[in-house]
Amino acid sequence: KSQNASDPYANLAIADIAHRQFKLMEGSREKKDERRILFEKFHKISHSIIEKDARNIYAANNLGVAFVHFQKLREAKQVFSQVQNAAKEMAAVWVNLAHTYVGLRQYPNALSAYRH
Repeated sequence: KSQNASDPYANLAIADIAHRQFKLMEGSREKKDERRILFEKFHKISHSIIEKDARNIYAANNLGVAFVHFQKLREAKQVFSQVQNAAKEMAAVWVNLAHTYVGLRQYPNALSAYRH
């Protein structure tokens, strides 16, 4: 089994690898099922980490990314905002929040987040 339930950081690394592989296969029609499996793994691992430790900002950021993927931008904005409030120095969350604002057509908020 590739997941060790007692090590959230190892699981985050596995989730990150699955997400990176998913992104590398973008646009590949032949690997559509493989991409779906990788993304489901990314989402499942991130969600299981949050269930065990709701304060894990990296797993929460991953869940926000999953919401964006499924076009649930309001939910993504809520998650990214919570992560941003908890970890103001986490650059990735500011970029993710800004991209989400663009998707929601909230351009002034997006510009503010990009500038941070």
